[in-house]
Amino acid sequence: MGSNPILSSNLKYINKCMTKILEATEQFNHCQRNWDMSKPVDDDTIKYLIDVGNAAPKKQNIVNFHTICIKDQNLVSEIEQYCYSSHAPKKLWEDHPSGRHENPQVKAPLLILFVVDIDYKLALEHSSSLTLKEDMEQVSLIEIGIAASAIGIAANDLGLRTGFNSCVNTNAMPEYIPGTKIKSLNIATTMGIGYPQYDQDQHHIQTDKLYEHDRHLNSANKSIIL
Repeated sequence: MGSNPILSSNLKYINKCMTKILEATEQFNHCQRNWDMSKPVDDDTIKYLIDVGNAAPKKQNIVNFHTICIKDQNLVSEIEQYCYSSHAPKKLWEDHPSGRHENPQVKAPLLILFVVDIDYKLALEHSSSLTLKEDMEQVSLIEIGIAASAIGIAANDLGLRTGFNSCVNTNAMPEYIPGTKIKSLNIATTMGIGYPQYDQDQHHIQTDKLYEHDRHLNSANKSIIL
């Protein structure tokens, strides 16, 4: 009995889609730290990424976070100055011009801020928990993780690159995120998105002196199939 050409064609298509999604996800695992600033992310792509994030699952379909997309490079630069870590080994950064741990993944053509914003009134309609505030903060962070992952995979699928950064000194920031009336303290994480500099390693951090920080990390597999 001969093979079914329609079934065979469908299986090839499914395998192609699976490979494409896996490749985009593996690329998303890497943090892009240098960008081709001559190639902005166009508005249609930004809208698509926002739609992907909004389509991600949420508890009771209540949106408990803001997705703030910033393409204005003046605003990006303003926020970037607060995106540093005070915990990095000093020996890595003592010769850096700024004298601190920089996160150039933030200085991207498009910067997305994921900000906790809980609708407690709606949440109360679905819960009588005595720890509602703590519960909903955890829910919001989980939802941000899901939405940010969906956006990141979608971006890499389009040939863009991404870089997370959660080192944000919100205590040093103005009360409100520049350009908004949203509290800076509620920033959960950020993601830079753009096209890479193909002549440089994606993990290199550029300083005024040299490309000095190079990391190639593979995620451990802790999955279990039962």
